[in-house]
Amino acid sequence: MSQFSDYCVLVADDCEVSRVLATEILTDLGCKEVYEAANGVEAVEIIKNHPVHIVVSVWNMPEMDGAELLRYLRNKLTALVTRFIMVSSEGGDDKVAEAIAFGVDAHITKPVDADKIKNAITSVIDEMQADHSDHLEALKVLLVDDATPIVLIISDLMETIGVTNFEISDSVEDAKAKIQAGTAPDLVICDWRFPEGDGLELLDWVRQQESTRETPFIMVTAERQPEKIREALGRGVNEYLIKPFHQEELARKIVRITKQA
Repeated sequence: MSQFSDYCVLVADDCEVSRVLATEILTDLGCKEVYEAANGVEAVEIIKNHPVHIVVSVWNMPEMDGAELLRYLRNKLTALVTRFIMVSSEGGDDKVAEAIAFGVDAHITKPVDADKIKNAITSVIDEMQADHSDHLEALKVLLVDDATPIVLIISDLMETIGVTNFEISDSVEDAKAKIQAGTAPDLVICDWRFPEGDGLELLDWVRQQESTRETPFIMVTAERQPEKIREALGRGVNEYLIKPFHQEELARKIVRITKQA
């Protein structure tokens, strides 16, 4: 039995030739069901009426593009577990930055072929099937945010997914002091805006310290402009999480970057 046989995949592409090619590749891989949509609107209707585990979507489509489709998935509790593979031209443009911020799980660059699709699908399925509980329990996390409601929400979410070893700082300077005084964290989760300093200041400082130079850093913020996302990624942020978000998104991003570290 194929490792793909339990998974239903949706291909969203306004180019019929490319859509049919991707569908044939996925069918040959042994996927349980492969659905087709010519745009995001059609994709949403399929997701509403059929079980879809993985979406493979191009970014530019009429009526509802890939970015809007991704935002729909990430804002629907019933669709949060659906993985999203982005297909686009190579390059770090606004769309790629937006995709990273909104939670793309894998990225395929054009031209698409069987190996690229197989590798992306395999990596996503491997992540879906893995048990991350021991890994999450072992992490030491530093959470930096001055807004008490946000701190409570993120703390609760971390405990729900199994992260129980974390410290909280309410300012950039306090975060620096905690890092200098103790063992370096395995992960820093930080807001962008503070009354004094900002998350980028802390990021730059973290990257300058020997003990934290390679420490994964997640920026949690309401800043969603592509130029802000590109700035943060360019400065060394590993992941970018836009408020509001759900525990599934947080868990995926934490696992992804801390296992790579």
